[in-house]
Amino acid sequence: MGVNTNKQTPKVNPEKSNKPKVRFTLGKSEQGTDARYYEPAQYLSDIKIAKVESLFRNGKGLDPDPMTLEETEGKSLKVMYRTDTEVKFCGFVTAGDATIVLDDSDIASILDSARTGEIKKAIDADGLIALF
Repeated sequence: MGVNTNKQTPKVNPEKSNKPKVRFTLGKSEQGTDARYYEPAQYLSDIKIAKVESLFRNGKGLDPDPMTLEETEGKSLKVMYRTDTEVKFCGFVTAGDATIVLDDSDIASILDSARTGEIKKAIDADGLIALF
C-alpha cells in the first residue's frame, strides 16, 4: 500500500493564535456571571479606553443610533458602527462566563451598563503577574 502524499497540512499562524485578546470590561458588569467584555476587531486592537467609551456612548439619543449590537452565530453579540457610507464591524461583546449565550434580550442591559458605568481595560498577563 502506498502513502497518500496529496494530503495538505492545515496552516496555523502561531502569532495570531497565541496572541492574547484585548478586552474591556463594560460598566458595572466586571465580575461574576454578569461580566460583559468588549473585544475589538483585530484592526482596532490598539484602541484606547476613551475611544471605547466614545464608541458605546456616541449615539445616545440619536435616531438611529450609529452603534448597534446585533446577534451573530456563536455566543457573542457583534458591535457594528454606521458611518455616512457603510456599516463597519467593530468587534464583539462577550460574557465573562463562557456558558452564557448573549442575544437580543441582553442588548439593553449591556448598553445601559456600558453607557452609565466605567469602562476599563481588562487585565493582561503583565498586569496579572504584577499583582503576585
